[in-house]
Amino acid sequence: MPDSPGLEQDRLRRVLDIRLPGPAFDAAATAMVQDGILRREGPWLKLPGHAIRLTVSDERPWVRIEQILECARFQPPRVRNFARMLGSREEEVGRLLRRLTQMGPLIEVAHDHVFTRDHVVGLGAAARLLAERSQSGKISAAAFRDRIGIGRN
Repeated sequence: MPDSPGLEQDRLRRVLDIRLPGPAFDAAATAMVQDGILRREGPWLKLPGHAIRLTVSDERPWVRIEQILECARFQPPRVRNFARMLGSREEEVGRLLRRLTQMGPLIEVAHDHVFTRDHVVGLGAAARLLAERSQSGKISAAAFRDRIGIGRN
């Protein structure tokens, strides 16, 4: 499952050919993690070398998407717009963007809106700066919008 960050422990127990009771499987999984046979990352178990990776055919569109996002900064295109810019099918672009969010360079902040990790950090810094300059320590949506130079959405 190259697009998966791993399997949750109970799901892994259910898909194996060997059926162990939950407590026995939990003990075995814990021992395998301690021995380095498996890695635990959040709720997922995976082989030590497993990582979500881009395919060779995804590398070129990712370079272009990254360029588009750098130019767009805080107003990223939606999936359908990326697809049109890349001359690709919307489903393919959506799949690639989901993979990139699982890998880490992109963050989905709302349905159909992805930002680079650096831009999300920039949004947080802008909010922090506004809060520090505010008498109440609070910021308004309008002040935030004006600070980062975007529309109301």
